[in-house]
Amino acid sequence: LCFFLAFGAFVLSWTGLTITREPPDLEVKPRPPLRTYFARLPALLRRDANFRAFLIARPITALGTMAVTFYIVYAASHFGLSGAAVGGLTATSALSQGLMYLIWGLIADRHGHKLVLCLGAAAMALAALSVLVLGALWGVYVAFALMGAGLAAEMISATSILLEFAPPAERPTYIGLSNTLVAPFRILAPIIGGALASILGFQPLFAVAAAVSLAGVALMSLGVREPRVVASE
Repeated sequence: LCFFLAFGAFVLSWTGLTITREPPDLEVKPRPPLRTYFARLPALLRRDANFRAFLIARPITALGTMAVTFYIVYAASHFGLSGAAVGGLTATSALSQGLMYLIWGLIADRHGHKLVLCLGAAAMALAALSVLVLGALWGVYVAFALMGAGLAAEMISATSILLEFAPPAERPTYIGLSNTLVAPFRILAPIIGGALASILGFQPLFAVAAAVSLAGVALMSLGVREPRVVASE
């Protein structure tokens, strides 16, 4: 019944999307042949050093999510979760996301999307540290709240910042290139997490995940300039 209701909700959502009409682009480039399109990508990366630094930082923050799917496995194995507790953890993450959408949006408007992505990755690191250090069920609730904050930051700013990196006519290319280069690391993250959990256990997994997320924060904060500042120069 739960899965059927979720299916119905998705169908309603898709129905709403199908009747939504996008505003027309004010600037549209001529469509090049596919071979020419791919041949231009290396030149784009060489030309835009700031975007290149962003593409180095983003995969690291994606790898930092390696522990996310294992929080509930850890909690189930250590604290014997009931169905109600699983629902409570999920609700905690959803409530945190809903609240943080508003907060991250305000921060992004005032200070830029780069800061939101840094804070979101830091929240992911703190989520792993919460499970690692607190060692109690309420620590898992804290982790789920922080995870919700990190996911909300991703939803608010991961694509929005690309619109500020790219000229209007190049936006589809920037978005596609970023998502394509990050995707393999998103696929690898849970695989690496599962291997670490199987070989070393949950505690080392959470420590590694926190360290990788913090490395992503450092790369993003130190290596990437806020694109709004660059555009105003």
